[in-house]
Amino acid sequence: MFKPKGTADARKDRDGNQLGPEHPLGILMTLAAKGEWRNPPGSSPDYDRVSKAFQRLQTLLRTLVPLPEKPFHKSTGAFVPLFQIRIHAKLLGGFQ
Repeated sequence: MFKPKGTADARKDRDGNQLGPEHPLGILMTLAAKGEWRNPPGSSPDYDRVSKAFQRLQTLLRTLVPLPEKPFHKSTGAFVPLFQIRIHAKLLGGFQ
């Protein structure tokens, strides 16, 4: 689960949890939930680090899935995947 920025839990995620929203897997989860992803503003102190994490995600995706080009296109400042990401219903709403 993603934590609001500035909370102690968010700092823990930033420091060690690879599923945090600013790590490649966290970015992938954001893409699955929202259908797009945006870098923080260029003036943000996190911009370089988060941008590098997004680049790592692109590299990982090209390694795992034979994609002919970059896995995203940019639309009004957001990165939109050229593939589908689905989260299984059990992960969305618990076990039914």
